[in-house]
Amino acid sequence: EVLRLRLSRNKLTGKSKHYAFIEFAHPEVADIVSETHNNMLMCDRLIKCSVVPSEKVHPTMWIGSDTVYKAPPTKEHARKAVNRKRTRVEEEKRVERLVAGE
Repeated sequence: EVLRLRLSRNKLTGKSKHYAFIEFAHPEVADIVSETHNNMLMCDRLIKCSVVPSEKVHPTMWIGSDTVYKAPPTKEHARKAVNRKRTRVEEEKRVERLVAGE
């Protein structure tokens, strides 16, 4: 039985950083899983599995493991950047560049 799963993601893009932590209910199951899945090929990537002793687990490691991932609003940020209010100097430079390009 899997108790917790934490997949590390890039904060900007939301893509996986290609490493994760899984907590099992029984240590025997964790040993079996790490032995069977170590050096396994999945989606053209080599999986490395190992058991981390409970003394080496950081107290904040499982923060956020119970939340559902929500993708960052990248299109909204881009739209706001393009449509932002510009200063008079910025607007004059923009017009100069447009005229120079014609």
